Amino acid sequence: HGFKITSVDEWAARWKHNDDPVFADCLNCGGKNTKEHAFTQTWCRGKKKWDSECLCLDCHMFSRRQYCDPDFKTPEEYEKERWEG
Repeated sequence: HGFKITSVDEWAARWKHNDDPVFADCLNCGGKNTKEHAFTQTWCRGKKKWDSECLCLDCHMFSRRQYCDPDFKTPEEYEKERWEG
């Protein structure tokens, strides 16, 4: 038993390769050799919010991007507004 020392490539081997032509670029070095580490997307009443984090296999830095429709609200925010209004 014990710990195995792995390279970054081995560690990220099972992650999805980022093929998105717009967001494949690393925000640190500009490289296109990125893998998606995390992606969360939320839809509510036709509005969306998403958060993406990718690892660049060239510079080993993470790039995080976020987007939220200006009038996006969670179901909880809609309910709160309804009861306060």
